Amino acid sequence: MIEKMKFLSITGPKADIDRVVNQYLAKYEIHLENAMAQLNQVQNLSPFIQINPYKEVLAKAEEFTGLLGEEKQLKQYCLDLELPDKLLLLQCAHECNPMVEDDLFYSISKGVAFQVLARKGIDQNYKCHADVYGYKRKTLALFRSALQACGRYPF
Repeated sequence: MIEKMKFLSITGPKADIDRVVNQYLAKYEIHLENAMAQLNQVQNLSPFIQINPYKEVLAKAEEFTGLLGEEKQLKQYCLDLELPDKLLLLQCAHECNPMVEDDLFYSISKGVAFQVLARKGIDQNYKCHADVYGYKRKTLALFRSALQACGRYPF
């Protein structure tokens, strides 16, 4: 029996071809061939072999993406700290900005947003909302590093 065939071009990383075939094409009757095997007599045709110029940037972006999930876990962890870790967090808040260490500690350890602090009249030490979030991120980064240095980092 003769059936009409369709030409399908698949491009992408060689290492990912098995996943793509299994996920998208396995349910069809398909015959895969290497394009270079069919087109080897065409002059001036060569496979496109180039290292991804964005490989390092992509790796850094994936690392930061991983840290975002980790940051949520760390914030959750900060809501139920034991006394030694509370003292460590307070020390990190002091290192970040001594003028607002109490606010930073309270905000992080209780999960309180800046708007709640502002309603209580605690916002006089900040130039803007971005300051608070920047200080909180820096305090959390210092706290993460301190926990790792102490061997108590839970993630």
